[in-house]
Amino acid sequence: MKRRKLRPEDDALTQFQALRQLPRLSQADCRDVIQLLRDDDVGRRTGVREHLAYPQASKLMRKIMAGEHKDVPVHMNFLPDLLQAKVEACPLFARLLSDAWERYDGQLTLVVFSDDTTPGNILAPRQPKKSCMMYCSFLELDVLFLDSCWLPLSNMRTNELAERGFSHAEYLRCVLESVHDAAQHGCAITLRQGSVLRPQNEDIFTLGT
Repeated sequence: MKRRKLRPEDDALTQFQALRQLPRLSQADCRDVIQLLRDDDVGRRTGVREHLAYPQASKLMRKIMAGEHKDVPVHMNFLPDLLQAKVEACPLFARLLSDAWERYDGQLTLVVFSDDTTPGNILAPRQPKKSCMMYCSFLELDVLFLDSCWLPLSNMRTNELAERGFSHAEYLRCVLESVHDAAQHGCAITLRQGSVLRPQNEDIFTLGT
């Protein structure tokens, strides 16, 4: 994917999106840079809304109301959209998934990993950021030890779970039920095949759970 260039004449949002391509810059850092480039105060609030700060990721997100009284919001990525986005963004994952589909006739086994972790510096962990993270992949992929073979399903702060009286088991159940609803009859994903295998250079396959 071609990188956007930072141009002084662009509007603040375009500048923000160009700066967000640099992994070491936080959102606050990007806004500070925009403030230096401009002589107005527009940059101070640029990209505050979620769909502007994370234009691609926000399209994959769904909110599910869970809990006994359906009062606990759980945010997670919608599996079919997440798979398609991963295939388009990661050539390695696309090839591994395509190979597995051909070997097993599209019947793949979904595996889920869940654990509590604290992001950031392991030598100076910030407990308020401790989170329960969930990832998924497929057992039939040739390699599962690579980070790029796992897809982020959901992430929820541990203190949010505790405050709402929502257990880890309930959270896991909520996410798994959502995945089951999305994929119980399979989901269509577009894979790019080699021209020798498919004359049209494209194929649709079904993932079963």
